[in-house]
Amino acid sequence: MTKNNMVYQLDDGRITTVRSEFIRQEFNKGKSRGEIVKMLNDMGDKVTYQIVAIATINMDNGTIRNQGRRVYLEFEDGTKIPRKEYIVEQIVEKGRTMVDIAKELGISYHSVYMSVEDIDIKSKFINKDNKK
Repeated sequence: MTKNNMVYQLDDGRITTVRSEFIRQEFNKGKSRGEIVKMLNDMGDKVTYQIVAIATINMDNGTIRNQGRRVYLEFEDGTKIPRKEYIVEQIVEKGRTMVDIAKELGISYHSVYMSVEDIDIKSKFINKDNKK
């Protein structure tokens, strides 16, 4: 038994003590992370949102705005693009400043800066207009 002494009934008839297996099953059925936390707590299992988020970190079932750690922007025409990709495109191809992009997206300057931290464009495109 696991340290929480819980067993979980899976839809395929199996019984497991692996909580993350049960969490992923419920997430794949379309339940939100918050709903899963509530359901497990109602079952007597003390679970935090963080536990459910870790178990489903690279999963998307349509109930969350991001996929894992990758945040997507959705435009009026329905297209989706990773926020990081959009930021890099705006800086490199359109010459926009990080301050301008942060204001447009409603995020911090730091978030924009961190989006390009692993790309060798900072030294080329950071200038007085990009300072806070």
